[in-house]
Amino acid sequence: MAYPEIQNKSPIENATGVDGYALISFDAYDSGSNINPNSFQIYVGGTLAFTGPSTFHAPFNGAHSAITEVTISGTDGYHVVIESTAGYTSNTLYAVRVVVEDYSHLGIDDTWRIRTGNRVLSIVPSLYEVVLDVTFEQPFAITSATGEPASYVFTNGMYARKAEILTMNTVRLWVELFHTHREFSLTVSPSVVDDYGNGIPTSYNGFVFSPFSSTADLANFNGRVRTWRDSHLVYADANSVYLGGTKGIDVFNKHEGRWAQIYNENKQTHSLFVANFGGVYNFAETGIPYLFNVSPTDGSIAPYNAIILFSVGDLRLAIEPTALRVYVNNILAFDGSYGGWHNGFSGFVDVQYKHLDVAIKPATPYHAKQFVTVRVVAEDLIGNTLDTHYTYRVTSAPIISNGWGYSYWGATNFGTGTI
Repeated sequence: MAYPEIQNKSPIENATGVDGYALISFDAYDSGSNINPNSFQIYVGGTLAFTGPSTFHAPFNGAHSAITEVTISGTDGYHVVIESTAGYTSNTLYAVRVVVEDYSHLGIDDTWRIRTGNRVLSIVPSLYEVVLDVTFEQPFAITSATGEPASYVFTNGMYARKAEILTMNTVRLWVELFHTHREFSLTVSPSVVDDYGNGIPTSYNGFVFSPFSSTADLANFNGRVRTWRDSHLVYADANSVYLGGTKGIDVFNKHEGRWAQIYNENKQTHSLFVANFGGVYNFAETGIPYLFNVSPTDGSIAPYNAIILFSVGDLRLAIEPTALRVYVNNILAFDGSYGGWHNGFSGFVDVQYKHLDVAIKPATPYHAKQFVTVRVVAEDLIGNTLDTHYTYRVTSAPIISNGWGYSYWGATNFGTGTI
């Protein structure tokens, strides 16, 4: 006499990272070809999902739910598929239990377990909404991808220019273009994995969130005003907004839509336009931005896996991340005006006093003896433009010093010098 057997379980026993709308399936048979379909009882997470011969109970009665006769190892049996219309809760252990007999009343009671995948639990903006703290429900594995801003993809042109791992569950993202739309969504790259080694499944990815809503004159949806300075004076004329701080003055052109943020939550004003002090401030600056801290340098020979590093500064004004574009061998690597990272490139753009520190990491290392041309286009706050390029040559030797390999971002004094 042979007892029934359960085979071809999907998801497999102890599977992790299971999608919320995964199909659960298996094959049931015994060597005597006499499985009794009327005896089936199937439970998912302790809830009755199916009773034989053909009843699927809500919510396990999706369009793909079915029981069909099949031949398994030369004997007759049944293939069962269960689809939940409600979906499964993320980061949850589910038991799948199958009870079935044959016509000889020999039975099996088989249980296996699966765990659903991770998801973004919350996104919390900082005061001026240049920083988002993204918290995951389940701890992630700390890999090079976790700290890559290109691993976090937003809708509507918004992007992360820098990422920092705060805890095993939280990543801090410095973002741009978090305005002009009522909603944004974040999709996390599959290369950001949980501590089981799985990326966020499709059904749990795509966290939807909204920017702060303000009644200030210049708010989220008509060109937000924000600044990273400690502003002590705010002044406006017909063309510009002036924010004075301990380190200098930010000037923002109203007509070009380049703003810092004026924050006004629950009518508690943190910064606002103040009285005219008797005349229009005549601000003019004609010096174009410039590059420094370039590595690899123009005409140099560099390892095949070198990270492209440079800083772009201005003598008197700030450099706008949203006006920065970087091309590598005529391929767009970074576009600050929309979407940020492109064509598989990653790295970071870090805002410093009157300059940006930039790291560009190619999608794959370059070939030995290949020439690499880097083109940088940048603007300061009133539109003075830099458009320059430089070229280095690749060798076959890898980087051996600590800090900038194809692993984690390392510690370095990059960008901390005076200008």
